[in-house]
Amino acid sequence: MRAALGRCSMGLLAALVLVVGVTLAAGAHGDHDWIREGGFKDGQGNPCCDPRDCRMIPVASGDVEELENGDFRYFPTGELIPRRDTRPSPDRNYWRCWWYLNGREVTRQRCFWRPVPPS
Repeated sequence: MRAALGRCSMGLLAALVLVVGVTLAAGAHGDHDWIREGGFKDGQGNPCCDPRDCRMIPVASGDVEELENGDFRYFPTGELIPRRDTRPSPDRNYWRCWWYLNGREVTRQRCFWRPVPPS
């Protein structure tokens, strides 16, 4: 009886691990999935987004500053993002996609969305 109960418990645990794994895989893109689904591309025609390279930057974070000339500075990397290379954000936050090289983020931004004030 104990052996049967142990096998049942292990079976339930395995099922739970499987359900959690599938759930996490399904949500791999999370909040930025709209970028991938929209088929957005950078200036060179590369896709803006894959599961690891786009994220929201809340306006309140202070990580981005709009400069007097309309361009943007992203403080964590120091990069300057020309306004002409940005798109209006659908949710009043900044969104940034970046390049990886050998598993490390490089500062060349791929795609950048800026908040648009309500009209």
